[in-house]
Amino acid sequence: MLRLFLILLPLFFLANCATKPTEEPDLSATELYTQASKNFQDKRYKTAASLFADISYKHPYYKWAARARLMEIYSYYLAREYDDAIYAADVFSSMYPASPDIPYVYYMKALCYYEQIDIPYRDQEITMKAKDEFNTLVTTFPSSVYSKDGRVKLELIDDHLAAQEMIIGRFYMKTGDILASIKRFRVVIEKYQTTSQAEEALHRLVEGYTFLGLKKEAEANAAVLRHNYPNSPWYKESYQSIQNMVTNAAEALVSNE
Repeated sequence: MLRLFLILLPLFFLANCATKPTEEPDLSATELYTQASKNFQDKRYKTAASLFADISYKHPYYKWAARARLMEIYSYYLAREYDDAIYAADVFSSMYPASPDIPYVYYMKALCYYEQIDIPYRDQEITMKAKDEFNTLVTTFPSSVYSKDGRVKLELIDDHLAAQEMIIGRFYMKTGDILASIKRFRVVIEKYQTTSQAEEALHRLVEGYTFLGLKKEAEANAAVLRHNYPNSPWYKESYQSIQNMVTNAAEALVSNE
């Protein structure tokens, strides 16, 4: 057994050496950038992002280290690895706070949230994060080319949030919780009055107030609807709701007599 062990021992070490992977030498910054760019061109965005990140970690003084960070953000964005892109954007902002590319970084971070916005029926936490980031962009860099699109995105976000309020308001109205529905419709008028949802929200307020028998409030909202949307088909329904309320009140008065 001892002789067999002594014979097999060298073979064991040889086998171990044969299976041990060889360590690759560290690549230079230029080599890393070349590899990252090649992967990016081949649409292997996640691999490209990782390689671009390596440049900044391993070669922080490389002349294109900051650009590599920007490419890391963009690569993660294209790979739809939004959390990684957001993290990379935060790292860039902390490393290069005075960079002229900061507006772009803010824009990309906001865009990562924006592209995760779900349908209005669901929780809108991501929507609010997108709104906060775009607001930061347009407030901090109002003249930036990215702020122009940021303002457009903010309008779309507000319309999205208003749509959610309308969905909830209609639900409350169908279930008979009129006060809760009115509260939701008022949010649309007060916070999202420039959105496409405001027109219907005014009509729904008229419906809610007429249901409660509040003629003055119903007429006030109908008047706003007519003034802001003179050709609105909702106004005809609002007017009819008020007329029905008046008629029903008159009939109730006659029957009581």
